[in-house]
Amino acid sequence: MTYIVGISDHSTTSDVDDAGGSRRRPSRRALLTGGAALAVAGGAGWMLSRRHGGKPEASAPTDPPTPLRDSPAPMVPNPDSGAPKPLWSFTPDEDLVPASTLVSNGTLFMLSSHLTAVDTATGTVKWTGKGVNTLYTAAGAGRVFVGSFQGATGYDAATGAETWNTVNRESNADDLSNVYALRADDKVLYALADAKPNGATTAPRPVILAFSIDTHEKLWSVPLEVGERAQYINNAVVGGNLYYTNGRCDLVARSGRDGRQLWLVETGATDTIPPAVADGQAYCLTGTNGLRAVSLADGRRLWEAKLVDGATGTFPPVTAANGVVYGGNGTTAVCAWDARTGRQIWTCPVPFRPSATEPVLVQDTLFVAGQGIEGVHAVDVKTGRLRWTFAVNTYQVTLENRNWALATDGQRLLAKLGSTVFALPPT
Repeated sequence: MTYIVGISDHSTTSDVDDAGGSRRRPSRRALLTGGAALAVAGGAGWMLSRRHGGKPEASAPTDPPTPLRDSPAPMVPNPDSGAPKPLWSFTPDEDLVPASTLVSNGTLFMLSSHLTAVDTATGTVKWTGKGVNTLYTAAGAGRVFVGSFQGATGYDAATGAETWNTVNRESNADDLSNVYALRADDKVLYALADAKPNGATTAPRPVILAFSIDTHEKLWSVPLEVGERAQYINNAVVGGNLYYTNGRCDLVARSGRDGRQLWLVETGATDTIPPAVADGQAYCLTGTNGLRAVSLADGRRLWEAKLVDGATGTFPPVTAANGVVYGGNGTTAVCAWDARTGRQIWTCPVPFRPSATEPVLVQDTLFVAGQGIEGVHAVDVKTGRLRWTFAVNTYQVTLENRNWALATDGQRLLAKLGSTVFALPPT
């Protein structure tokens, strides 16, 4: 079984995208960095083609690979957008992986053909690691972890020194390949991999697994359905447990210690969003047009919200903090809901419909992204009013550079478009 990474919400034929730019067939960069998986098993190919995730659909083969670009052109802020001037911006010497905006302890970790650590306060490079060939990173226990073809490696977050590797002391252990770091805390690294019983001639099967950060050894692994992959196994780790969406778009809770399934919520959804987790609750899609709050303790449904009239698609991703849930409602608006009851607190019109990018809360400002030149909207969470929209000048839109990625170090917003990262103030 082999896996090729593709693009999540567009076909592979040439076309014109929503922002008016040209769209082309996926290059090697698209295959290495997109938001979906083409799983080829037994002659059957499946491509995830929905906005946030969802059930796989048939797909055509992709083009042959082409190299990553050196010296990508920096994105340029639009001076007429009315937003504050960026605190700093950073464009590396080669294309960045779109999925890489991991922030931990004041450091932004970015992936290209190598791992780079940037100080979030100043935008200066702390260190540059040796070459890696992966799509995702995870941070925990003072390290940043990356997967590889046969295992995972941990680098000291402060220095970049290689300090950790997975080990396998089990007799007749499964052979692992195509390992992707998924998430980590101070004790456990969660990952995805292809696993084949030692000495077996059968094709490997996809599994989700956990490694002990203390002993470097595998703690447990469980099979995944064909089609599940890091790109759309939306996930969160809280209190030593892993919460993730599976191939049926259900929400699953597993014990990080032994992999035991704690509960499963059958959502009836055909799409997924990251399971925002806060204050003992998680949030997932339900049905064709709903957002559901569930209890982390047992998966019990607490409340549901429905899309408003005139909305399109499904709920985009949400975030939650301090008893409030924030996100789009399928229209050109951002909303706040009471986390306990689901009652809507306020609605803020924005210039464009919020995209599939996860919103980020920095102090009392909520940041919600559109696509490409639509920019990033800053909303005052106390008043529910739009503060400003940060946008960039017009550029050549491609599949690889149309989606924003947002993260925060608690003091500022880190917003990445294409291969440029901007640091923006919270007010």
